[in-house]
Amino acid sequence: MEASPDLGRPLPAEQPRVLRVRVLSRRVRIAFWGFIGFLLVFAVVSQVLSLLGVGGWSATTVERSYDFSGVSVDFRLIDGWRQLPLTVLTAVPFGISLAVVWQLDRLLAAYQQGAILTARNALRIRRVGLLLLAWCVAEPCIGLIAGVLLGVLRLGYAAEPHAMVFNLPLFLAGCIVLIVGHAMRAASLVAEEAALTV
Repeated sequence: MEASPDLGRPLPAEQPRVLRVRVLSRRVRIAFWGFIGFLLVFAVVSQVLSLLGVGGWSATTVERSYDFSGVSVDFRLIDGWRQLPLTVLTAVPFGISLAVVWQLDRLLAAYQQGAILTARNALRIRRVGLLLLAWCVAEPCIGLIAGVLLGVLRLGYAAEPHAMVFNLPLFLAGCIVLIVGHAMRAASLVAEEAALTV
C-alpha cells in the first residue's frame, strides 16, 4: 500500500472516492498548467509579432502602460535606467501570483497522491489566503511608492493619476480561503487523532 506523505501511514487501498479525487486532481492539474502554458506562449508570440510588425502589431503602438493603485504609468515615455525601479514594482504582484500558483500546484499534487485531509494541505490553503491578503495590502503600498518614484525621477509627464484602489473582493476572498484553511487544519487534526486510536 502507498504511504501518505503527510501522516506517514498507509492510505486505504484505492477506495473509489479517493481514486476519483486522484484522477480528477490529475486532470485539473494538467488543465491548470496547460492554461498557464498557453498564456506564456501567447505573451511570447505577441511580443515577437509586435517587434516584427506582423499582422498589424507594432512595437510603437503596443500598450505598455501599467496601472498602479493611484497612478497609471506609460512606460513608452520613460527612457533608460529610470524604467528599472518602476519595473521592479510591477514584479511584486507577479511574484505574489506565482507563489499562489505554486501553492495550488502543490495542493493538487498532494490530492493526486491521495493525501487529502492533511495538515500540510491545510497549511497550503492558508498560505493562499495569506498571499491574497498580502496582494490587497501590497497594491496601495506599491501605488504610493510609485507616486514617490515618479516625483523623484521627475516623470510626471509619463503618469496619469487616478483614485487609490483597495481590492475589497480579493480581500474577502483571502479571508474566506484563510478561514477554510483553519477549518481544514482542525478537521485534519481530528482525522489524525481518530486514525491513531483505531
